[in-house]
Amino acid sequence: MKALLYKTIYHPKINPGVLRLNRMLLPLMKKKVRIPPSGTITLQNPEGKKVKMKTNQSSYVTQLLYWYGYEQFEYVSLFTALIKKVNCFFDIGANTGLYSLLAAMENENIEIHAFEPSSGPLTFLRENVRINGFDNITVNDVALSESSGNLTFYEAKNEKYSYLEHNLGGEGNAGSKIDALKFKETTVNCIRLDDYVKQVKMNNIDLMKIDTEGTEDQILRSATALISKYEPIIVCETLFNTIEEELEAIMKPLNYRFFNYSDDGLHEVDSLHREEDNGVRDCFFVPESKMGLIEEYVVG
Repeated sequence: MKALLYKTIYHPKINPGVLRLNRMLLPLMKKKVRIPPSGTITLQNPEGKKVKMKTNQSSYVTQLLYWYGYEQFEYVSLFTALIKKVNCFFDIGANTGLYSLLAAMENENIEIHAFEPSSGPLTFLRENVRINGFDNITVNDVALSESSGNLTFYEAKNEKYSYLEHNLGGEGNAGSKIDALKFKETTVNCIRLDDYVKQVKMNNIDLMKIDTEGTEDQILRSATALISKYEPIIVCETLFNTIEEELEAIMKPLNYRFFNYSDDGLHEVDSLHREEDNGVRDCFFVPESKMGLIEEYVVG
């Protein structure tokens, strides 16, 4: 019975009406229920530029985007300003493509390389690039890793919506997070970041976003020569008590400065180590050569 209800309210033709009704009734609800979108949502910037995103109800990201606006999500407001100043962006752990799509919307001349090995998000990433007609996004169905070849990858199962073909939850990983949820094991192609750059014959990387569910250190450690050469700004997920020490050991010798992101801007810190969880989830690693790009966002 639940599956039938879910299939009804999340049907792409029915869901928009359900969402409108949900929004109307929200002020009257004691418990604020916000139904996830399923189908296509549209994001629009202050200048009127738009980008479409296909999604389903398993995506917590598009639920937040729909109900609270994309400008409030993570560091998007800073990202959309910064992306206008750069020429090449690597989106590592792209999921369904939010940051790649926003980059293409805000900067039509930018070159974008998106990496996503998980089959569900990858399917929607490709579709989102297609429906927006972006020809400056290269989608790569590989995992970046410390070696090239293939690796065992774990895709999270969605037990609530078990009938869905694609889970967009974003918890897929290369073995770093397989205890909390149920996963299915698969094999995916993988490549070192520097091997990829050589293959596509790139000569510049300005900005890199990396969110790979706990393997960020492996990817960056194997690409130190590349990072030292191109000196990209790197936006990296830094969850409390995970791999902060490893990331610091990689980036400090490369003479990068650390800036924790919070709602009011970037706060420089000497170390990624924290005695307690202060809510910071992302750090901007910035070389001296790129400080001019972020100075206006630094506070404190």
